[in-house]
Amino acid sequence: GYINSQLTTDITSLVNPGFISGFSTDIKYASVREAFVRNSISPWKTGIPLLLVHGGADKTVSPMVTNAMYDAMIAAGTDAGICKKNIISGADHDDGVIQFAVEAMLFLKGFNKR
Repeated sequence: GYINSQLTTDITSLVNPGFISGFSTDIKYASVREAFVRNSISPWKTGIPLLLVHGGADKTVSPMVTNAMYDAMIAAGTDAGICKKNIISGADHDDGVIQFAVEAMLFLKGFNKR
């Protein structure tokens, strides 16, 4: 309906210089910042094996996000023996799918033998 006709799929219209420079502090973007917080995963203590895989050359989402989540999961009490992290050197956001799938299968296979 009406709202959809007002939306854009042009990324340059969404992530423009004003957004980039004002995202952290401009009141205009407060609702976006709040939505990111509400929709972010918080670290937790888990007993279920968890594999975090990220491309080391990712330009869309910084590998620092995965590093921070891994550190936070361990700090929350998750055992480092079941929470693993692999930053795949040279892989970008969307070109490491095969590498990521192989990592996941090997990870799960390792737990299947226990």
